[in-house]
Amino acid sequence: ATQLRHGGGALGNLPAQSINAISHPRLIAMQPTPTTGGGDAETLAQAETRLPGYLRHGDRAVTEADYKDLALLPPGVALARVEVLPRFKPYHRLSNVAGAVAVMVIPRPKHLKGSAPRPDRAMLQMVQDHLDPRRLIGTELHIFAPEYKPISLSSSVKVRDGFEPDK
Repeated sequence: ATQLRHGGGALGNLPAQSINAISHPRLIAMQPTPTTGGGDAETLAQAETRLPGYLRHGDRAVTEADYKDLALLPPGVALARVEVLPRFKPYHRLSNVAGAVAVMVIPRPKHLKGSAPRPDRAMLQMVQDHLDPRRLIGTELHIFAPEYKPISLSSSVKVRDGFEPDK
């Protein structure tokens, strides 16, 4: 099997090679990759926070707020932030494109690779798979990762007249 669904929540996310036995005498188990996508059940407080958004959008992505709310909901996807860019095609760098919606996703810190929060291809695909059936017909949907550019910053401080610098 290349894909399996099983309960257990986040505890079911196991490192590679951790499953090595099966309870059938003629079968062997190999797990070369980690198991992913498990998430804990929603708490009552989380459901109460999510409910007003659901009543507003009815599980359909129409407005910017709808896309933002719905992009944060796929099971097993731990996102820290979502930015919606209407009328934008990220891979062509085109703006003001009628019918296009771009959704930039930023994962939670425990899912980071390197120093910048960047989702992997599987995370982007899970968000795409969740939003695609909820979009309006004719809407061109793009899910993408942020692109970071190095910046430098310098500042200077001057004490205003009449004030003393702290020592």
